Amino acid sequence: MTATSVDSINPSLLKNVMTVDPELGFTPVAFIASTPNVLVVHPSVPARNLKDLIDYLKKDTTSNFGSFGAGTTTRVGWAQFEQAAGLKVQLIPHKGDAQMLISLISNIVQVSMPTVTSAAPFVHDGKLRAIAVTSLERSPALPDVPTIAESGFPGYEATTWFGILAPKGTPEAVVQLLNTEINKAMATSEMQEKLLAYGASNKAMSVTAFRDFLARERRRWAEVVNSSGITPD
Repeated sequence: MTATSVDSINPSLLKNVMTVDPELGFTPVAFIASTPNVLVVHPSVPARNLKDLIDYLKKDTTSNFGSFGAGTTTRVGWAQFEQAAGLKVQLIPHKGDAQMLISLISNIVQVSMPTVTSAAPFVHDGKLRAIAVTSLERSPALPDVPTIAESGFPGYEATTWFGILAPKGTPEAVVQLLNTEINKAMATSEMQEKLLAYGASNKAMSVTAFRDFLARERRRWAEVVNSSGITPD
């Protein structure tokens, strides 16, 4: 099992540390699912849409962005958005998603971009306000929340996705069989219900389509890491 950070972000972020290049060491098999992040703010922030939030953050110098893990889509996805929006917000790193959410709810940090799965319960309870989701399509977990792409940044996308790889050299017939069977399993109503419960979605990809998807993801996240100057520290 692989994911965005391991396959597409860390090869650029940790290029002097990683001992295996995912592209050279593995064979793509099948796409599993993806889940968006959601740009959320503490209720004290006087912004209810993306434009207002950008204007507010450009004027306000006291707001902090809650982050965790240099290689997560929370951190790198925010860097991508900062570049697109012309922002520079003070970053407060945390040891994990749960710790960061506590800081956000407590107003120690005012804005962050956690996964929809972890943030949605607090949005529904009114402890956080959702501004926009990071997928190209709206999330079923927060259907009334617009996407960043539809809020003035066409093409913006920063999702956490998962997929299956096999060792390099696995026979093509085996890879194709695994792809077919995994896609069948993911299409069952049971799996679709489980994905929906986590705010995730699935779309079947052929082996070729998944290979092309990985190549695009590696290129675009490498550009963000390199242009933003993010370091493992």
